[in-house]
Amino acid sequence: MSRKSYSQEEREAIRASMLRRASDVFATRGLRDTSLEDIYVPEGISKTFFYTFFPSKLSLISEIFRIQSGEILEAVRSSVWEYGSLNGMRAVFNEVVDGRWYIASVDDQAYLKAMMSEDEFNGFKNDRIVLFAEILNILGVPVSRLDPRVFYNMLMSVVWTGCSGSGSIPFMYGEVTHISTEIQLERLIEYIAGLRVDSGQSGF
Repeated sequence: MSRKSYSQEEREAIRASMLRRASDVFATRGLRDTSLEDIYVPEGISKTFFYTFFPSKLSLISEIFRIQSGEILEAVRSSVWEYGSLNGMRAVFNEVVDGRWYIASVDDQAYLKAMMSEDEFNGFKNDRIVLFAEILNILGVPVSRLDPRVFYNMLMSVVWTGCSGSGSIPFMYGEVTHISTEIQLERLIEYIAGLRVDSGQSGF
């Protein structure tokens, strides 16, 4: 049972804690098998009080993706500034593949799409385009040289190969996941590096 009143500072702490927990639980159990109770019960609050933070499970998931988008952009900016475009790109891409951020599995994506209206689904996909266009901009690659949708598909294919080691893609060879993703990631980095405006390459 929730207390009758919380300070704004306490509410912010509870909200941040639930977002962290949700991201971790989604990553280990998946969206379908995670209940709202898994998120709010450890905080000692009621379901009614939870809804004062997030009106639905979808709104919670959407907020996690919004926060992660900002974190990824900041990581790209910081890494490129510190290590240069090529090594900065490698550092962040490795963090993505290694699971620093929650990435929706194929099952999670199907579940998420079923929860969304057509407008929500299209809005989510457009948000991904904007995010990956911004990443390309930071890396010095104009969208005229690489469609952000192609960039997204390329990076996600590497991530999902990495996920095969967990057994989530049964017909892939999980025992060689590390080698497979390493090769794919290096080829992706080389390809994107060749599209930079200062690379002298024309792209496509």
